[in-house]
Amino acid sequence: MDAMDIENPLENPPENPSTPKDDTHTDSCPVTNSFDPSNLPPPPNTSTSTPTHPSMKGILSLLPPTLNVPAKTTATSIDSSTLTETPTASWISSHTYILLYFSASWCKPCQHFSPKLSSFLLSNPTCGCLYVSHDTTHASMLSSLASKPYASFTSLTSPTARTCKSLLGQVLSVNMLPTVVVVEARTGKRITSWGRSCVERNRDGCVEEW
Repeated sequence: MDAMDIENPLENPPENPSTPKDDTHTDSCPVTNSFDPSNLPPPPNTSTSTPTHPSMKGILSLLPPTLNVPAKTTATSIDSSTLTETPTASWISSHTYILLYFSASWCKPCQHFSPKLSSFLLSNPTCGCLYVSHDTTHASMLSSLASKPYASFTSLTSPTARTCKSLLGQVLSVNMLPTVVVVEARTGKRITSWGRSCVERNRDGCVEEW
């Protein structure tokens, strides 16, 4: 997945040298043509849309103004049936790191990886995760969110969500599912595009490395 190492047009520091680099997973789903710029929906009307919150910087400035966030019932349990529409800036500010999880309900490798990521997130409350869904319907996306501690788009099929997903995919050169991009919440700078390898191979030490 060398394409994921392309320099980001937004501010991006060099990859953390201690981060695992071999993320060429054979159990991945290609998403070659998902981010054709000619297929992008028109941008929102800037005269009527909500301006980006000043705390949403860098890559995170591409996110929509609100997200659906699941309720946390206990330290190890999530009630994904109760989703609260939350200002994105508030959700970001409550974490140290934001993990952008590109995934889909139809992706078998994603189904295998998601429980590992969920367990990691529940053990590391400083990390928030946005599920960047490649499903075609909102219902399909919701099926992937069951008992998962992921924030998600309020409406997967809305122009705002489609634009956000497309821009994130282009900027971060995402060409495989699942992909996890780790971003520093305070600055919006990408820390690594190899978040999947971090979680799978260094679950207990990767946060300290970031």
